[in-house]
Amino acid sequence: LEGRLVLGVRLLELALERVQVALRDARARVAGAEPLLLLQDAAELLLELLGPGDTLVTVGAGDVREVGDLVLGGLEQREALSDEDPL
Repeated sequence: LEGRLVLGVRLLELALERVQVALRDARARVAGAEPLLLLQDAAELLLELLGPGDTLVTVGAGDVREVGDLVLGGLEQREALSDEDPL
């Protein structure tokens, strides 16, 4: 369990690093970039990283809850698609 927790923390660190880079890029391109676009980017990245049996915990204040909601919606969509198209 400890190894999986460490891996989970590292995956979140990598996700945060990628979001920070995206934020810097967005700020460089457009003054006053909308943070909500970056929340969608974070959710998409987490959906790429999450696999069966993984647990995602979002902790923070403000809009972080929206990331969790976006990820949950993406996982539900992924499950629905897999139910429709059995391999």
